[in-house]
Amino acid sequence: AHMCLRSLTKVLCHYARVHSATMSMAHHPRLLSLMIFLLQHPVGIIPFEAHHNALWVLANMACCNENMQRMASHDRLLDTIIQAANIMHEIDETRPIHHHALRLQHSAFRCLLNLSWDQHNKTLMSERDDLVKTIGKTVDMKTVPGSGNEARNSLGTMLLQTRMFALGTLRNIAHTPSPQKFRLCTTQDGMLLNLLSETALSVEEDPSVRDKAFAVIFNLVSPDTAEMLILHPTLLDSLAEAALVPSNLQLQGASTAESASTMSFRSLNALNQAVATRGSEDCRVKVRQAIEQVNMARRFHNMAVPLEGTI
Repeated sequence: AHMCLRSLTKVLCHYARVHSATMSMAHHPRLLSLMIFLLQHPVGIIPFEAHHNALWVLANMACCNENMQRMASHDRLLDTIIQAANIMHEIDETRPIHHHALRLQHSAFRCLLNLSWDQHNKTLMSERDDLVKTIGKTVDMKTVPGSGNEARNSLGTMLLQTRMFALGTLRNIAHTPSPQKFRLCTTQDGMLLNLLSETALSVEEDPSVRDKAFAVIFNLVSPDTAEMLILHPTLLDSLAEAALVPSNLQLQGASTAESASTMSFRSLNALNQAVATRGSEDCRVKVRQAIEQVNMARRFHNMAVPLEGTI
């Protein structure tokens, strides 16, 4: 039976490589339910390869724009994928188990990231506290238990990519109306803001992770969240510190469109605009001081940037 499940799911993987086939697969009356059925049974009852193949198939199906809403609204699909994305945080076993679990988590977050590109899904997923909690735990996971601290080994590379998928999902679901942004900022007593600020400030963090963290912060800015972000104990300082160095002078490894410098300065200006008419005077002063501090540093680099949204 295990061999049949491995073979069946492997064949589906080949079909899922074809874009047009993924649309037909998503419309099949039983295929999504079959994938969910397989994933809801623990590894051992269902072979690991079948679990991994099912997640891989779903992630590829979620790449198709026409499939995204259908998949996210399917009964129990998000529940099942989020559960798979949380698997690394539910085991206490040896290294081979963690290796298998990380592969499942990697594919689960690739699926969630793909689903989160759809605008309807952004709002739907932003209201899932279990997803937000799982994202937070994944981003905070710096090493794979039992693998040591080798950042360049295969497990370290897969973990880094998984954390990037998690942050990418968070960035997407933060690109929602202001009430959803407020919900994300306040869930679990502001857990996400603490995590994003800590990640952004860490000099030991991978540059690509820091860049993504600043992109998430930018997407969280709104009139409803601006004061909360400005008054956070460390977040405003982390934005100002990252924006001090112009993007063209940042360390190699930072991306261009979402560099820490670019996104943090955009966030400062967005905060300034958000509190310009309805924020407290204390918040307006704090954010303007941060922007002026950045401009002074950039003038030193002959890179002064004009203050946006000022009168």
